[in-house]
Amino acid sequence: GGPGGGGKEGPGKKKVVVLNNVRFRSFASRNSKGGITHVIILKGPKEKKCIIEIKAGTDDSFDTVEISDAKTDGSTLLKVNRNLIKDVLLDNNGSAKLYVNFNSDERYSLNITAYENK
Repeated sequence: GGPGGGGKEGPGKKKVVVLNNVRFRSFASRNSKGGITHVIILKGPKEKKCIIEIKAGTDDSFDTVEISDAKTDGSTLLKVNRNLIKDVLLDNNGSAKLYVNFNSDERYSLNITAYENK
C-alpha cells in the first residue's frame, strides 16, 4: 500500500473526559466598575488542571454565555474561549477561586462542568 491509511485519530478528535469529582459554588458580586463579576469556587482533586465550561441559567434553561475575561485569585488572566476557561489549576488543597466577567452585566445562576485538561 502507499502512504496514508492507518487508524490514528486526527487532531481535534480528542476524547473529552468529564471530571465528576469537581464541585463548585458561585455567587455574583459588584465589581469596581459597577458591573457584575461572578466568583466561582471550585473543589476537587489536588493539583489537577482542568477546563471549566460555564452555562448561565435562568429559571428554566441554561444558555451558553460569552466570557469576556476570567482571573484567578492572584489576578492572573486565564485563557478563555467563548464559554470555556482553560488551564484552571486546583491547588494543593484541591481548590481554585475564579473571578469571571461575562459580556453582559447580568447576574446569572451558573452551571459548571469540569473537563480534564491534558
